[in-house]
Amino acid sequence: MNKKIVAVDCGKADTKVYAYDTKTGGIRSVVIRSKVEPVNSLVKLTLGDDAHVVSFGKSYPDMAGEWTVGAIGGDTSYSNSKKDAVHKILTLAAIALTVDNGDSVIASAGCPLSVFQDDAQKAEYFEYLFPNGRVDVTVDGESHYFYIEKDKCMIFPESFGALFLYEDRFTEETGIVDIGGLNVNAAYFYNGVLDPFNSKTEKLGYYSLISVLRNRLNAVCDAGFNDTAVELFLKQGYVTGSKETAKVIEDVERLHVERIEKILKIWDLQSTTLIFIGGTSKLLQRYIEQCFGKKTFIPDEANLINCRGFLKAMLTGYGIMSPF
Repeated sequence: MNKKIVAVDCGKADTKVYAYDTKTGGIRSVVIRSKVEPVNSLVKLTLGDDAHVVSFGKSYPDMAGEWTVGAIGGDTSYSNSKKDAVHKILTLAAIALTVDNGDSVIASAGCPLSVFQDDAQKAEYFEYLFPNGRVDVTVDGESHYFYIEKDKCMIFPESFGALFLYEDRFTEETGIVDIGGLNVNAAYFYNGVLDPFNSKTEKLGYYSLISVLRNRLNAVCDAGFNDTAVELFLKQGYVTGSKETAKVIEDVERLHVERIEKILKIWDLQSTTLIFIGGTSKLLQRYIEQCFGKKTFIPDEANLINCRGFLKAMLTGYGIMSPF
């Protein structure tokens, strides 16, 4: 039996996981689109290379049956609590993909600031998410099993990944703005200590942007685009066959950043160092810099910051030098 220290960031858009092997010092990582769907014959025929079919042992009635993870057509959870089968399926499947059979696993996961600050909600999430002892998962027809040391597992507040990774960038007043799939977690720190009264969680993440953009493009183009099509248009910057729609997309992106700016007005933005993380931060980087100034820090691979930071914090706690 080998020991793995595993950090999971189960976001509304993607699930990220890093697993550290305490014996070899090696790291495995995967990113899975946070989509879950019950399996049927048609679904199996349409799976892409980044999707998997998973099933769990009979001891998990809330996850009974076969599921796809990472498929484009699957369901995403829009619950702030994350205490639902979608997050549990994604978390355990991601762990299974990064550990070996028989491994002992110490895991961590993130939750919104609003949940972390509520002791009851945080405890419920922890109890629901992590089984204790042996976990059996079948992934693409292959059996996996590992053991979770639940008494050593941890829950971190989302956005704290940046604190663990970039503590040297913190000034007297620092704000971490984590733009995720569902939420914007705005965490305010004074002298490196979280000020919960000046920290907020608002539903202004990626899917809010997609919803506004879908409605706008459907009105402008007299069309019925779904979210999948709109995501493609957002990435390429215009509607296929209609490059004049680039201005519409730019306007919606700029408006989204202005909506985020409004929730940050509780901070003194002139004296607050701003660190933006989350995949949507990189997508909106041009408008974030226009709005808040080029001194705003947006790290490369901003979508992975929480997961890497959680792992660094866990390794530090065990006296292991972090690779990040």
